[in-house]
Amino acid sequence: MINLVDLVGKKDFFAKEFILWLWYLSENEESESFKTDDGYQLIIIIDNKLMLEEQIGEQQAIFKGGSPSDSIEAKYSLQAGKVVKECTIKLIRTVNFQNDPNMLEWSALYKSAGLKLTNIKLPLVEDKDYIQRVQRRAQLLESFYGYIILIYNEFLKLRLNKEEWDKTVLTIQNWIKNV
Repeated sequence: MINLVDLVGKKDFFAKEFILWLWYLSENEESESFKTDDGYQLIIIIDNKLMLEEQIGEQQAIFKGGSPSDSIEAKYSLQAGKVVKECTIKLIRTVNFQNDPNMLEWSALYKSAGLKLTNIKLPLVEDKDYIQRVQRRAQLLESFYGYIILIYNEFLKLRLNKEEWDKTVLTIQNWIKNV
């Protein structure tokens, strides 16, 4: 019988490719946000912490504060063959980008080993009633996971289409080369 944990561990390269793809999309002006069935737009940004590691070996590069994915050092680490081990992601949900009352932000620490999300920060809930506040927080957590699954499914559609993925890999490789 196949142990699911062992199977996920063997597929961690998908998690590393996923976050690299998101990083590329977050910096590509031509990329579009993800759209939900109920009309929201989703944007993911690499925010505050970025840890890269060698694929073979133990050397790591850690970048913190502001937008670490924008740093030239982080891009040079990619050029040197390092992969994302973990990073803080910010997920923004909006309908439009100007004074949208429906705009919400989540953040989480993404760990590529096992595709884990930890330290999840939910949007502020201001309900005075404790039970309503807890229910709203649970709804926001469920929404966050649903949005991550939606984005990951988009990645998998692309990743499992060999022709499209090959084009994407070339595009990402050119992006890495042109730091």
